[in-house]
Amino acid sequence: MKNHDVFDLTATIEIAKNPEIVFKYLADYTNDCKWRQEINRVEINIGTVAPGSLIIEDSFLSRRVPHYISKLQCQEFWENHRIVSETIQENLFWAKNTRVVEPLPNKAIKVTYQLQFDQSIVKHGLGFQLPKILVKFYTLVTMKKYLRVLRKNLEI
Repeated sequence: MKNHDVFDLTATIEIAKNPEIVFKYLADYTNDCKWRQEINRVEINIGTVAPGSLIIEDSFLSRRVPHYISKLQCQEFWENHRIVSETIQENLFWAKNTRVVEPLPNKAIKVTYQLQFDQSIVKHGLGFQLPKILVKFYTLVTMKKYLRVLRKNLEI
């Protein structure tokens, strides 16, 4: 389903917390509504994320599309390190997200959040297409904001 009109953005943040705790929080997609503002609700078909499990996200794209349902499947799951999920074939728009937790020498960890998505979803949400540079800028700023919320949630 992936095509050439895809955004590929990555943001990172350091978090002063045990890597296992951070990974467990990130790997539980039902926590996403606590750090990703656009998420209304998340369900996981088998209760927990594992290779092959289905993640159903209900997200707010805009007033025009307040409940966009996206179905992702867990593609990779490396305990305490990396999780990758990608939309299933039947999804309206392709998307993939990668979450990586890496220990740092200063006893903190680095979280890397990579988001890849079909640019057509922007037109679907807004009713018109925005310039690519604006979408990239807005998405990256939003990703960094979400990672700061994630850090705040985990460092309390």
